[in-house]
Amino acid sequence: MVFQNLPIEFDEQGLTRLQHSISEPYAYPAAALDISPALIKAITQKNLQPDGASGNPLSQVGGGLAFHCTVNLKDRKVVETASMATLFRGYEAILRGRDLRDAGLVSSTAAGICGGVHATASALCLEMALGLKPPPLGILVRNLLLSCQYLNDNPMHLFLLSGPDYSEAVIRQTNPEIWAKAEHAPAQFQALHGYETIGAIMADLNRSTGKLYLGSLRMIQLARQAYALLGGKYPHSESIIPGGVSITPTMEMLDAFADKLVPFYDYAKQCIGIWDDVFDFMYEANPQYQHLGEATPTMVDFGQWDHEDYYDATYANCNTWGEKRWSTPGAIVNGRLMTTRLTDLNIGL
Repeated sequence: MVFQNLPIEFDEQGLTRLQHSISEPYAYPAAALDISPALIKAITQKNLQPDGASGNPLSQVGGGLAFHCTVNLKDRKVVETASMATLFRGYEAILRGRDLRDAGLVSSTAAGICGGVHATASALCLEMALGLKPPPLGILVRNLLLSCQYLNDNPMHLFLLSGPDYSEAVIRQTNPEIWAKAEHAPAQFQALHGYETIGAIMADLNRSTGKLYLGSLRMIQLARQAYALLGGKYPHSESIIPGGVSITPTMEMLDAFADKLVPFYDYAKQCIGIWDDVFDFMYEANPQYQHLGEATPTMVDFGQWDHEDYYDATYANCNTWGEKRWSTPGAIVNGRLMTTRLTDLNIGL
């Protein structure tokens, strides 16, 4: 937020003070307004303000996030939007002067959810700086840990953070006409998830009580248990280090890891069917939903999951081994693919 025309002036030493014309800086003239409760309620409804509830749309977003939006109310058009992270973590400053072996342990605490990616990024940086090439199994174990983190994050996003926005409790209150349709709308992918109607899906998306909400907690738990088998604990892995990992995985350890992941095969199919059904229904109920978030794509991705046959831990060859990542890097600006080279991304960022 920028303040202009503040009632201050500077003296000869450059110090600031209130202008002499300001008698009481904290005074706020108030006047009684003769407004009836009915008029207040009418104004509230006109401005689409929730009555007696928090209207913060970012309450489900972790960390600190500021959101700015300019809307032309006359034309009902969004003119400009922007968001930015506001929380300063300062982990680079904390790492100054520390032993290099502490870098991964410290930087991985930058988040309570995605510490594995921070630990991996730290390991990659130190490997390039020190010339440490991990053995193939060390690269594979790190890939397994990164994959396991997605198995934790996806159910959390789909059912704990975003899911309640499409639940019976929310849709019934905000869009009763859509809820009326959902109660009787048949689900196309019943064979995948077992729900006969969209309304039944929405009922199980209810926060704290819905079966899909509660079931996701169990899947998150399984993902974390699997991660801990190879990572030591979750979050904040203790086994990801420069040069690979600090454990020697055994067949018993890998078998136990695989056993934890078996339920995700059917669960992934169930999730695909659920969200295909929900969004197909929402688009049919109100085609305007298809235009939400519409914009020319601009995004950057450094990729991940290094290939054990190509990753040599050198910056000189990062474009080559970057292209061989199982998820490849790239930058799209205004809908156009600009580059897939890690050096371009690193310099351009």
